[in-house]
Amino acid sequence: MERIILKSLVYADIFDYPLNEKEVTERLIVNEGTDLARKGKGNPRIVPTNINKNLNDLVEEGVVEKLGEYFFLPGRKEIVKLRQEREKFSQEKMEIVDRAAKFIKLIPTVKFVGVTGSVAAGNAEKDDDIDFFIISASGWLWTTRLLVTLFLDLTGKRRRPEDKEAKDKICLNLFIDEAKLDVFDHNLFTAYELFQLKPLVDKENTYQNFLNANSWFKDYLPNVPKLSQKPKQYNNYMRSHKIVVKFLDGFLRRIQLWWMRNRQTTEITERYLIAFHPEDISQQVMIKYKRQLKKYA
Repeated sequence: MERIILKSLVYADIFDYPLNEKEVTERLIVNEGTDLARKGKGNPRIVPTNINKNLNDLVEEGVVEKLGEYFFLPGRKEIVKLRQEREKFSQEKMEIVDRAAKFIKLIPTVKFVGVTGSVAAGNAEKDDDIDFFIISASGWLWTTRLLVTLFLDLTGKRRRPEDKEAKDKICLNLFIDEAKLDVFDHNLFTAYELFQLKPLVDKENTYQNFLNANSWFKDYLPNVPKLSQKPKQYNNYMRSHKIVVKFLDGFLRRIQLWWMRNRQTTEITERYLIAFHPEDISQQVMIKYKRQLKKYA
């Protein structure tokens, strides 16, 4: 049990993020990369939720330190103040995205808008950008990307690839089609991202459908409580003919790919998924996590 707790603290430490007892309990990591998780042989056991004694034992042994309500690895008490500062920055950035979402929701092909990354985790630095995750109506993926991109360009809020300063800019780095909601790699990093996702706009229960399609993340974080975030529902009055959708969205896809032809590097541009990552840190995080596990757990 103490090793499981340490795994959670080690992962959080990578992001300079101390955890309180409730957060440690919710984020207990059981199957990061095990055969059980990879092969889908069923959910792992739910680990005990009363971990107060285990945490106190770790503190007494000097394996873990505590400051106020937060637990962290030895010699890392400075991240408590860092977390408090970043929570303030994250809240300020959430106010920015709330304003943008009020207009993006008017685009009829948008079914869901959420915030991911450091802002969603409440761990953003002052100069960080804001990562948006958008689900489009079925068949309208590339049309949705174009409309959202044009809107944010007009408002001056979109982060462009050439931008050297990205503070408070919105990065449109992930779009998926509601026809295929489980398009992600099944790993610990992605599981954490799904857990921390903050919904902004939800139409026709798309958010719940997305969670249902990606319930695999509980294989990695079995103690995550039932996600109770219930974003305000918006009606979606869009009606379309399949032939028109296929032609128009396909045409806009070809236009956008042509426009990006000289800029494209590691982007993913598939039928159901568009992913733009200025810097994909998932592999770096997992390498550091495994290295730190050997040291602490």
